[in-house]
Amino acid sequence: MKDSNIFLKVKDHSVSGESFQLIKNETYGFLETFPQPEEAMLSEYYKTEDYISHTDSRRNLLEKVYHLIRNISLKKKLKLINSFQSDEKNLLDVGCGTGDFLKVAQLNSWQVSGIEPNEQARQIANQKTKNMVFGIEQLSRFEKHSFDVISLWHVLEHLPNPREHISILKSLLKENGTLIIAVPNYKSYDAQHYKNFWAAYDVPRHLWHFSQLSISRLFDS
Repeated sequence: MKDSNIFLKVKDHSVSGESFQLIKNETYGFLETFPQPEEAMLSEYYKTEDYISHTDSRRNLLEKVYHLIRNISLKKKLKLINSFQSDEKNLLDVGCGTGDFLKVAQLNSWQVSGIEPNEQARQIANQKTKNMVFGIEQLSRFEKHSFDVISLWHVLEHLPNPREHISILKSLLKENGTLIIAVPNYKSYDAQHYKNFWAAYDVPRHLWHFSQLSISRLFDS
């Protein structure tokens, strides 16, 4: 691989201490983490007590602030999905973590389902949602065109095969349904300022790094 293809070199500060390269995809313009761990080994890079979205812990000031910000975010997310015109209000949240968004939606008359690969987070989420959270294999078992809203809050960058998952999600969405995607923007001011120390690169858990243009190109395809 030529050095000219390397956008940035970034270190995994959370778990492994390994270094990775960010390679620009010439077709879409997003960045790819290189080398990418084998899919069977990806879960090893999430095994840390500091991965807050997989726990409900409030051990220190950072975690308490995280939960405070998350509560504010949950209200905004609920307001957003409530703004869509949907009679049945069927919601699928992919990568739902410990299920707080699903819980809030369920309390507001949404019929909820969640996907969460991490077993610990999934158990916590099921306690909050009356066992409506499943493993990744459930994606292929849902009835086609059955969801009014599908959301991925900072999840797409974690998925090994984004094009394949986008195709699956499209098949699960109703004709007039809405797909919500939130991802970090590697062309944001924060990313430009902090460069290889930008927290949202989070290699190798983040396999892809999007800009507004590159994610538009991906979905257009």
